[in-house]
Amino acid sequence: DGIGYAGTWVENRRQGFGRETRPDGSTYVGEWRADRRNGHGIDRHVDGSFHQGWWEDNTPLGPGTRRSREGVEISGLWNGSFVSSGVVVLPSGDEYAGNLYQLSRRAVSNRFMKWLEARADEGNAHAMLLLAEAYVRFNKPAPDAAIARRYYEAAAAAGIDEAQYQLAELLLEDDTATGLEWLNKAAEQGHAGANLRLGGLYQLGRYVESDHARAVVHYAAAANGGDLVARNNWAWLLATSPDDAVRDGAKAVSLSRPIAVLYDHWTYLDTLAAAYAEVGAFANAVRTARRAIAIAEGDAPAETMLQLEARLRLFEAQRPYRETEAPEEFTR
Repeated sequence: DGIGYAGTWVENRRQGFGRETRPDGSTYVGEWRADRRNGHGIDRHVDGSFHQGWWEDNTPLGPGTRRSREGVEISGLWNGSFVSSGVVVLPSGDEYAGNLYQLSRRAVSNRFMKWLEARADEGNAHAMLLLAEAYVRFNKPAPDAAIARRYYEAAAAAGIDEAQYQLAELLLEDDTATGLEWLNKAAEQGHAGANLRLGGLYQLGRYVESDHARAVVHYAAAANGGDLVARNNWAWLLATSPDDAVRDGAKAVSLSRPIAVLYDHWTYLDTLAAAYAEVGAFANAVRTARRAIAIAEGDAPAETMLQLEARLRLFEAQRPYRETEAPEEFTR
């Protein structure tokens, strides 16, 4: 199913030390208890980001070091994705130690903000990125789209792909041409989010002319960067595109089956059902589609339920599905 285990994981799946590899390419190597991450371990992702430290019930809790895909490292006491104080090291080598964030108030430390501003004034693009995020994601400093945009623009011009992606998202609606330009710059650097976004635009024909072949290229790039939504979307187009040159049912099955088996979510199961139908495995398609519908009950919107049921009827009639209008859940 594309799910690999190594080390002593097989013998000690519920207790001890082992390695887990998931379909997005991420790996966890460390201690386990009751089939969950507990103790010391390191979680690595294909984009270069990682979290190394202590875990409790699958959650980072306690001392650890986290590196973002942009290369910013923070060492401190973690509570999930939050750290109140610690040491920040930018890729330039600039280092800060002290208070960082306050979870209850969604606030950034004044001292940390001043340090970032000083580094940004010196031209440090990663400090600019962190400042932009502070003005977008927190209540203190007060959210300010204009200031965030200014910092994103400076960091994007310096070549930071995350800044290019975020700037593109700010611009797409009102300045589509410039937004697409920044989105493509980020995608060219391998930014998974930018490639996912472009894949969705080309799939649906938003801001650009619909082009499933180009959508597949961007989805593949995002999936290879560890994005499971992109992997699902890629498989969906390979299974359902009206373009004969795009479809590849066998590849669609190989992409969708591991994530459908592992996560058992109706969106992934729906894709797998369509992939099975494309290769003519209609019994598997029907069984998988029924499973998707059962899980989607009470979760998916009524319109989506109608679409799922319509696809099931197609598979029961031994007919594959062809996309004419992509359901929203495939590009979220």
